[in-house]
Amino acid sequence: MRIHRIVRVAALAAAATLAGCSVDLKDSMGPLVPIPNVTGTLTRHGAPLVDEKVKLRDLSGAEIDSDRTDARGRYEFSGVPAGTWELRVRTDVPGDFETVTVMFDVPESVTVDLPPADVFSFGCDTRDPKDGEALATPSFFQPLEFKWNQPDRSVAWMNARLYDASDQAVWYSTKDVETSALFNGIGNQGPYAGQTIPAGEYWWRLKVGLADSIEATTAPQMVRFE
Repeated sequence: MRIHRIVRVAALAAAATLAGCSVDLKDSMGPLVPIPNVTGTLTRHGAPLVDEKVKLRDLSGAEIDSDRTDARGRYEFSGVPAGTWELRVRTDVPGDFETVTVMFDVPESVTVDLPPADVFSFGCDTRDPKDGEALATPSFFQPLEFKWNQPDRSVAWMNARLYDASDQAVWYSTKDVETSALFNGIGNQGPYAGQTIPAGEYWWRLKVGLADSIEATTAPQMVRFE
């Protein structure tokens, strides 16, 4: 762990130097170590989430660094250069969101303490179609209604998202606070935009915009269009 920490510190210091930023260091009766400049807390239903991996990613989705939460649910990153970043947490515990992400900015020479992020879904889940369900391919005359449960907490928006078998985005519903959306079989994402989707296997999930720039997604559910 100590070797990993030293390597991680060196990598972040090099990245900050290349980005034109300096890394604050402190001496604590041993090697110089960076002073954390991004900190935060993870919870599950309000309780500290212990020993959970937190990923620091850039805007391309590349993982830059990671940390594990301590006994208080706290995580920290040192030497994060100024810019826009994303934190991502992924869990597979029943009742949790599958992923929780936090978008945040790091100003020059400013320490950022992010608001607590709770991975518990508070009842938010997909309802219809059910996982593995086989249905007629949606059309203008026979649209498919996606349905879901709203979490028992304040939300800014929710939307259903459909992907093909290769994880290519097919269709997103409008971002609002409704708990259902109609899909008429016409895609609106990437190469599917304006196109009638063919029969086959697809995956859908719910994405939720919460407070403090926190977004969460539910686990994907497979649906087969025939």
